[in-house]
Amino acid sequence: MIKKTTLLLPLTLSVLAIFWNCTQKTSLPDLATIPWISIYNYRPSEIFSLITTTTLPGPHIPVQVNHEFRYILLDINACGLILKENTFKKCNFEPQRLSNRITETGEALIEEGYLHDITFLGQTYPLLYVSMLKRGTTNENLKGVLGRNFLTDGRLTLDMTNKILGFSTNPTAELTTIYPDSQLVSFHREQYSDNDFGLLKFPCVIGDQRYLATFDMRHSVNRICPLLARQISGKSTPHKVTIPLLNIGQKQFENVSCQVNPDAIDFEAECPDSIQLTLGLELLSRIVLTIDFIESRLLFE
Repeated sequence: MIKKTTLLLPLTLSVLAIFWNCTQKTSLPDLATIPWISIYNYRPSEIFSLITTTTLPGPHIPVQVNHEFRYILLDINACGLILKENTFKKCNFEPQRLSNRITETGEALIEEGYLHDITFLGQTYPLLYVSMLKRGTTNENLKGVLGRNFLTDGRLTLDMTNKILGFSTNPTAELTTIYPDSQLVSFHREQYSDNDFGLLKFPCVIGDQRYLATFDMRHSVNRICPLLARQISGKSTPHKVTIPLLNIGQKQFENVSCQVNPDAIDFEAECPDSIQLTLGLELLSRIVLTIDFIESRLLFE
């Protein structure tokens, strides 16, 4: 009995730490010491704290529902807002429709409806149509996901080092007036698409070849399609490869480690929009990333 208790104690403490992090607001750093805030003219009310954990490495933003507070995952390649059922115990939710969906982790039972009194990213919505996850094979610590449909009217700056995020629906400084066009990276996305064509896609260069990349806000590792992995490594069935030099705009990344994604579609002439490289949080943690949804531009700093 003593041994079982000893083994369970670290796990219990870990679970309690995750719960505490997801239910308590974290304090902001000294904003005056972070240059991009003044460069982009973000107001203090447009800066928000982030949290990450070992089991949930992605950026989680504060969300409040009917005076209850939680952190949920921000994922620019997801759509809409989905919350795990009972994340907000006191929420006023009016169910409208129940359905089964196939997700990347399996089948999920989703209930759509109207949620009252929700606030995130500086905006309060008296009534918002959301999805509630009633059953599904997701990370048990994941409380919800906020997708790109709530971001497309503004500019977002993600700073994983300082654990903060800037978001403005009325940016006063245009990226094109701050930086030369050569430093900005154009991207493509379809606002209301649920499929792969809705992913935020942007060009990158490896060697002298141009490829398409996207972001993964849920995992740390970078992933690469099998054909490109074979070209880089010279091996027939590599499991991991290292990209010696990756160029995105004028930003260069050296020795980018990638896992081969066997499920990725290899790029072909008849499928020019297929994604060859998915950049995870390992790379995002090296930079300050700005996504201007209004101008469809990215900036890697």
